[in-house]
Amino acid sequence: MAHMTISLLEIVSIAVTAAALATGGAASPPAPAPMEMPGCHTICGNISVPYPFGMGPARCYWPGFNLTCENTTTPPRLLLRGAGGDILQVDHFSLRESSVLVERTPGDVKIDGDGNGSIFSGGPDHGTYSIMLSDDWGGEGNELILLGCDVRVTLKHGNATLSACSTLCGDDQPHQPMWYVPSRLETSTVCAGVGCCQAPIVSAAAVVGNVRVQLEWFGRNRSADEERMPTRVFVADHGWFEKKQVSEPLLLRKPSARGTTGIPVDGVPVWPSWEVDTNISSSHGHGHVVCDEGTRGGYTCRCESNYEGNPYIPDGCQDIDECGLHPCHDGGVCTNRDGGFDCGCPPGTHGDKALPGGCIPFVSVTGRLLLTSARASIVDTYQLG
Repeated sequence: MAHMTISLLEIVSIAVTAAALATGGAASPPAPAPMEMPGCHTICGNISVPYPFGMGPARCYWPGFNLTCENTTTPPRLLLRGAGGDILQVDHFSLRESSVLVERTPGDVKIDGDGNGSIFSGGPDHGTYSIMLSDDWGGEGNELILLGCDVRVTLKHGNATLSACSTLCGDDQPHQPMWYVPSRLETSTVCAGVGCCQAPIVSAAAVVGNVRVQLEWFGRNRSADEERMPTRVFVADHGWFEKKQVSEPLLLRKPSARGTTGIPVDGVPVWPSWEVDTNISSSHGHGHVVCDEGTRGGYTCRCESNYEGNPYIPDGCQDIDECGLHPCHDGGVCTNRDGGFDCGCPPGTHGDKALPGGCIPFVSVTGRLLLTSARASIVDTYQLG
């Protein structure tokens, strides 16, 4: 029988090697998931533009999702232009929610003498996947805001009512501008129905350009009501109007450093949402993508669970390295794999990490050092000198 002399340090080295074999070693972190088409310019000011939006050549954006970078301002502005004159300045993209945050200028909805108006009239129009009005998702999204006295506003798409609210002022109030508008909160503006009202938008099935606004006055003296609080309608990002620096100049008609009309000069923020016309989940090169049918015949797409990135470009959804989130408990060793991860026993132990107490230490038998694992088994006999 062969005999050899080995030091304690070498024994420890062998044990560490076996433990590494048991855990499979550390996987190299995946490359950042791409967000745009190769060879396309995607930066405008401080905003990065993800596909399907894009600038420049047609290959850089999905049809109907082209944007313009206006370099005459500092910083440059990313613009989504409407055919009817609306200028939408892009502030933020949400691929997960298929939405984009824009600033609308002018900010309020234009109403004619009969009390009718529309949202985004002349906005981007490219079939079933043009930009839509978004729902109130996750406590964010949009809300309807009405300023005025003794008036009701209704937001409609076809015969469907998307939102509505009413304001009262009372016939016993003096015919002069209101000097106080009550709020439900002290530190922010939440309309109580006197002078203004707010309402969530409960449906997103609204095609851009077909979202109608209808006003109905029910007071005794409309001209007196207008003197107390001019009627104005906004569709805006939830939480925008609650800021005192926004609502007070609008309600009390105070001059504002942000604009003498009371409307912030940088526009009113609103979330449109969008769809594409193709279900790309079965397309070649679009692996790990899930597409859901939208409200207008198009699709919204996302990466599968355990993947992240941009589902709209080939190979845009890439594996998430879950080990960076430290998902293994009780000292378990994480090994990342495509679409998931595995938890192995801590170094110096072996067994089944999924079972309580399933990891047991490596054992030393008289005259033998037994090292076992799921991938390697090292057995040898050593004679300590």
